[in-house]
Amino acid sequence: MPTIQEQFGQAAINTFVDFCRADIRAVADLEAVEFAHVADPALRRYLAQTHYGARWLYKLGLSVLVQGDESIAHVRTQVIDYGSICEALLSDCILHGIRGNAMTGTKYLTKDGGPARAGNNIGWNAATAPAQITKRNFWWLIEVAGEEGILTPAQKGAVTKLRKLRNTVHITELATTQGHYYRTLAKLSLGTVQDVIAATRAYKVAHP
Repeated sequence: MPTIQEQFGQAAINTFVDFCRADIRAVADLEAVEFAHVADPALRRYLAQTHYGARWLYKLGLSVLVQGDESIAHVRTQVIDYGSICEALLSDCILHGIRGNAMTGTKYLTKDGGPARAGNNIGWNAATAPAQITKRNFWWLIEVAGEEGILTPAQKGAVTKLRKLRNTVHITELATTQGHYYRTLAKLSLGTVQDVIAATRAYKVAHP
């Protein structure tokens, strides 16, 4: 039988965990609601897990009132994950548009989103589209999403800011930009993710 000290310690840990889990949607709920419009079950699962993990880190940092370098570590990890979620959602949504012949712009036709020229064109077809979309970077996805109306101009600007923050996953980029991470930045990034979730869902509803 556990000692009184062990029981007390476990009770304290349980209280701490309960606080961190409060107000965070479970992975299964995120799959069923926020990411229900993502057809690929594996992608949907990892999107949900990443979203949950970022929220868990936020509550964990809040619960122990992290400051200084610890706070930077918590916020930076959340921002990078939120950026990755947006990138994956845009990739999935644009692929949906290509497969459904719903694309109306021209940027998606070239590797750099610019004019057609030798060596720059993408030969989209049903067989190679999934492999081709994985080669497109976050910048390209944002540009195409903006042109296709998946993102509004304001949303495009917000996702662009998040992309630049996400790129500091590369330490050389972080050193060059000397980016600053503060607690409210995580909340702003979460808001951007929520906007992208809604935008990609709306696009798929409009282009079934």
